Amino acid sequence: SKELRLLLSKAQIPGPYVLVGHSFGGYNIRYFASKYPKLTAGMVLIDASHPEQFNTEEFKRTAQATETTGQRKNSTSVRIVRPIISDSYPEENKRTAFILMSTMKSKSTLLNEMDFMEVSAHQVTEQTNHTPYIFPVTILTRGKRVWPHNDLGERREQQWLRLQTDLQNISMQSRHYLAKTSGHIIHLDQPDFVSKNIMSTIIEARKQEYEYKQIKKYAIRIPGYSISNMINSEPQFFMDSINEGEQNRFLERSIKQVMFGNKLKRFGNHSTYFLR
Repeated sequence: SKELRLLLSKAQIPGPYVLVGHSFGGYNIRYFASKYPKLTAGMVLIDASHPEQFNTEEFKRTAQATETTGQRKNSTSVRIVRPIISDSYPEENKRTAFILMSTMKSKSTLLNEMDFMEVSAHQVTEQTNHTPYIFPVTILTRGKRVWPHNDLGERREQQWLRLQTDLQNISMQSRHYLAKTSGHIIHLDQPDFVSKNIMSTIIEARKQEYEYKQIKKYAIRIPGYSISNMINSEPQFFMDSINEGEQNRFLERSIKQVMFGNKLKRFGNHSTYFLR
């Protein structure tokens, strides 16, 4: 989190930011948001890990049996890490990705992440022990099964969905969408789905910022004031509630209404827009 803050500062990219985190990256952005609240305008959690998952029976880690030096003085443990490239990874970039993931630095990082994931979860729990955020948080959950078709696999699937639903409680303005045709790596399986939800989160963050500025500008004092549609107690599943054509029309209309004069550029035939 400190490195991310330093990188953004050195790159002269001003905040506040809409942070996007996948899997373990969910820990990173939640920690960042709690450590630097004034720099955070929103979050998108992509099938993100839950800090309490290792406290559940389904994901509890068992202690590995290890050999002490007293038993075998000259024993050596070798851990082999082989890069795994998703089938949905862009074909033209697979070779480059494999080379980068094969470096010692990449492998060391991966091993550190796995070895200390539970420690990281505890750190996130301690850092985020506060009232819910008021900025928009979008939760994207995979729709495809990833664990084996056995008793433990079934219980893990159900527990994962429960934990994903619980992530809604981290913000007073949360939305929960299901990526029906995606496995764990949603941004590769359904990239348009992810980019659209990132943009819609940016839109919500800008709307909230605009409302706050208006309240401050005109010294509006309303008891119990809250941003409209702040609290959403039930999970919403994006693909169930709105078709793709309606998504595009909604985003195009909202972008024009909310971006306050920023220039936008459309890339090819994609319906995703990027700020210039």
